[in-house]
Amino acid sequence: MKNIKKILVLLVLFIFLIPLISFSQKKILSEKDIQKIIINEYKDAQIGKLEKKQEADNIFYYAEITFENKKLSLKIDGKSGKIIEKKEILTSVDIKAMELAKSVLDGEIINWSKEVDEEEITYYFKMKDNKGIIKSIEISISWEEEESEEE
Repeated sequence: MKNIKKILVLLVLFIFLIPLISFSQKKILSEKDIQKIIINEYKDAQIGKLEKKQEADNIFYYAEITFENKKLSLKIDGKSGKIIEKKEILTSVDIKAMELAKSVLDGEIINWSKEVDEEEITYYFKMKDNKGIIKSIEISISWEEEESEEE
Protein backbone atom coordinates (compact mmCIF):
# COMPACT_ATOMS: atom_id res chain seq x y z
CA MET A 1 0.00 0.00 0.00
CA LYS A 2 2.87 2.39 0.84
CA ASN A 3 4.45 1.72 -2.54
CA ILE A 4 1.19 2.50 -4.34
CA LYS A 5 0.91 5.86 -2.52
CA LYS A 6 4.51 6.70 -3.42
CA ILE A 7 3.89 5.78 -7.03
CA LEU A 8 0.71 7.89 -7.14
CA VAL A 9 2.49 10.90 -5.59
CA LEU A 10 5.35 10.56 -8.07
CA LEU A 11 2.90 10.18 -10.94
CA VAL A 12 0.99 13.33 -9.91
CA LEU A 13 4.23 15.29 -9.54
CA PHE A 14 5.41 14.03 -12.91
CA ILE A 15 2.12 14.99 -14.61
CA PHE A 16 2.18 18.55 -13.19
CA LEU A 17 5.92 19.29 -13.28
CA ILE A 18 6.70 18.23 -16.86
CA PRO A 19 4.34 20.80 -18.42
CA LEU A 20 5.73 23.50 -16.11
CA ILE A 21 9.31 22.69 -17.05
CA SER A 22 8.60 22.59 -20.77
CA PHE A 23 6.52 25.78 -20.55
CA SER A 24 9.38 27.64 -18.87
CA GLN A 25 11.75 26.80 -21.73
CA LYS A 26 11.27 29.26 -24.58
CA LYS A 27 10.85 27.99 -28.09
CA ILE A 28 13.62 28.70 -30.61
CA LEU A 29 12.48 31.19 -33.23
CA SER A 30 12.46 30.05 -36.86
CA GLU A 31 14.48 31.66 -39.66
CA LYS A 32 11.26 33.23 -40.96
CA ASP A 33 10.60 34.77 -37.52
CA ILE A 34 14.12 36.19 -37.48
CA GLN A 35 13.74 37.59 -41.01
CA LYS A 36 10.52 39.36 -39.93
CA ILE A 37 12.31 40.83 -36.90
CA ILE A 38 15.14 42.13 -39.09
CA ILE A 39 12.75 43.69 -41.63
CA ASN A 40 10.69 45.29 -38.84
CA GLU A 41 13.84 46.86 -37.39
CA TYR A 42 15.52 47.72 -40.71
CA LYS A 43 12.87 48.63 -43.29
CA ASP A 44 13.89 47.73 -46.87
CA ALA A 45 16.97 45.82 -45.70
CA GLN A 46 18.32 43.06 -47.90
CA ILE A 47 19.23 39.97 -45.94
CA GLY A 48 22.35 38.36 -47.37
CA LYS A 49 23.34 35.59 -45.00
CA LEU A 50 21.47 34.11 -42.03
CA GLU A 51 22.99 31.38 -39.85
CA LYS A 52 21.85 29.71 -36.63
CA LYS A 53 24.58 28.81 -34.14
CA GLN A 54 24.63 27.33 -30.66
CA GLU A 55 26.94 28.89 -28.09
CA ALA A 56 26.97 27.10 -24.73
CA ASP A 57 23.27 26.84 -23.76
CA ASN A 58 22.12 29.65 -26.06
CA ILE A 59 21.01 29.77 -29.69
CA PHE A 60 21.91 32.83 -31.77
CA TYR A 61 21.24 33.87 -35.32
CA TYR A 62 23.95 35.74 -37.23
CA ALA A 63 22.78 37.86 -40.14
CA GLU A 64 24.54 40.00 -42.71
CA ILE A 65 22.29 42.66 -44.18
CA THR A 66 22.54 45.65 -46.49
CA PHE A 67 20.73 48.70 -45.15
CA GLU A 68 21.00 52.26 -46.44
CA ASN A 69 24.01 51.27 -48.61
CA LYS A 70 25.90 49.90 -45.62
CA LYS A 71 26.64 46.29 -44.74
CA LEU A 72 25.76 45.30 -41.18
CA SER A 73 26.42 42.17 -39.16
CA LEU A 74 23.75 41.34 -36.56
CA LYS A 75 23.70 38.89 -33.66
CA ILE A 76 20.16 37.98 -32.62
CA ASP A 77 19.00 35.97 -29.60
CA GLY A 78 17.29 32.86 -30.95
CA LYS A 79 14.69 32.75 -28.18
CA SER A 80 13.75 36.40 -27.59
CA GLY A 81 14.50 37.77 -31.07
CA LYS A 82 16.37 40.68 -29.52
CA ILE A 83 19.19 42.15 -31.59
CA ILE A 84 22.06 42.03 -29.12
CA GLU A 85 24.95 43.10 -31.34
CA LYS A 86 25.26 45.24 -34.45
CA LYS A 87 28.52 45.85 -36.31
CA GLU A 88 29.20 47.75 -39.49
CA ILE A 89 31.11 45.81 -42.14
CA LEU A 90 33.42 48.23 -43.92
CA THR A 91 34.55 47.65 -47.47
CA SER A 92 38.09 48.50 -48.54
CA VAL A 93 36.68 51.52 -50.43
CA ASP A 94 34.86 52.70 -47.26
CA ILE A 95 38.14 52.53 -45.34
CA LYS A 96 40.06 54.43 -48.05
CA ALA A 97 37.36 57.13 -48.18
CA MET A 98 37.57 57.54 -44.39
CA GLU A 99 41.36 57.79 -44.55
CA LEU A 100 41.05 60.42 -47.29
CA ALA A 101 38.51 62.42 -45.27
CA LYS A 102 40.82 62.34 -42.23
CA SER A 103 43.78 63.46 -44.35
CA VAL A 104 41.76 66.41 -45.71
CA LEU A 105 40.52 67.46 -42.29
CA ASP A 106 42.57 66.27 -39.34
CA GLY A 107 39.83 65.30 -36.95
CA GLU A 108 37.27 62.75 -35.83
CA ILE A 109 34.49 61.29 -37.98
CA ILE A 110 31.23 61.82 -36.11
CA ASN A 111 29.02 60.03 -38.62
CA TRP A 112 28.99 59.10 -42.27
CA SER A 113 26.79 57.78 -45.02
CA LYS A 114 27.13 56.83 -48.66
CA GLU A 115 25.05 56.74 -51.79
CA VAL A 116 25.75 54.18 -54.47
CA ASP A 117 24.70 54.62 -58.09
CA GLU A 118 25.61 52.59 -61.16
CA GLU A 119 28.81 54.52 -61.86
CA GLU A 120 29.37 56.59 -58.73
CA ILE A 121 29.78 56.32 -54.96
CA THR A 122 29.41 59.44 -52.86
CA TYR A 123 30.49 59.58 -49.22
CA TYR A 124 29.21 62.19 -46.79
CA PHE A 125 31.18 62.77 -43.60
CA LYS A 126 30.42 64.93 -40.56
CA MET A 127 33.71 65.58 -38.82
CA LYS A 128 34.88 67.45 -35.75
CA ASP A 129 38.21 69.20 -36.25
CA ASN A 130 40.85 69.72 -33.54
CA LYS A 131 39.16 72.98 -32.48
CA GLY A 132 35.82 71.24 -31.99
CA ILE A 133 34.24 72.76 -35.11
CA ILE A 134 31.96 70.42 -37.03
CA LYS A 135 32.49 70.35 -40.77
CA SER A 136 31.03 68.38 -43.66
CA ILE A 137 33.09 66.62 -46.30
CA GLU A 138 31.76 65.02 -49.46
CA ILE A 139 33.88 62.60 -51.49
CA SER A 140 32.67 61.27 -54.83
CA ILE A 141 34.20 58.41 -56.76
CA SER A 142 32.97 57.91 -60.29
CA TRP A 143 33.91 55.79 -63.26
CA GLU A 144 32.71 55.11 -66.72
CA GLU A 145 33.18 52.28 -69.08
CA GLU A 146 35.17 52.99 -72.19
CA GLU A 147 33.66 51.95 -75.44
CA SER A 148 35.64 49.28 -77.16
CA GLU A 149 37.05 50.15 -80.56
CA GLU A 150 35.94 47.95 -83.38
CA GLU A 151 38.45 47.09 -86.05
